[in-house]
Amino acid sequence: MTHPDPTPSPPRNPTLRAAGILAVFAGLGPLTGAVVICLGFGGIAAQTAFASGDLAEAARLFAGGTLLTLLFAIPLGYMLGLVPALMTGAVVAGWDLRSGRIFLWAALAPAVIIGVVSAYATGQQVASEHGAIFWRTALITAHAVAALVCWAAARAIFKRAGASAA
Repeated sequence: MTHPDPTPSPPRNPTLRAAGILAVFAGLGPLTGAVVICLGFGGIAAQTAFASGDLAEAARLFAGGTLLTLLFAIPLGYMLGLVPALMTGAVVAGWDLRSGRIFLWAALAPAVIIGVVSAYATGQQVASEHGAIFWRTALITAHAVAALVCWAAARAIFKRAGASAA
């Protein structure tokens, strides 16, 4: 007696596959971006202790700064990051519909462009020049890392037999 494979197979319907790719980007993108931003804030919190050589205090401040900001950043990540994630996911899904492949550049290019536009559109709201540099760097990095995570997840979930997706 054979048992059915419990692992769900990727949808064969191209429209369902595109919707699944969009769902991956909508679900993981804002969360990943929020975590990246919070890691940056944790680094800022720990930099003085780290510079003075107190590694235990730096670790405590890094963990505390990261975890505290996550409480606020996750909801904000979805409020502010859902549209950019869907835009990036739409590009990836569109290229997948066209070519049958999930391309890395189709995830990175729109994410970085959106990140740069967002960073420079909001960076002037930061009071200090150092703060603006941090904000712009963190925002662009968050967009790029989120795109990479979503691309890898979508590629793993929606892999086609015998098809390369790089």
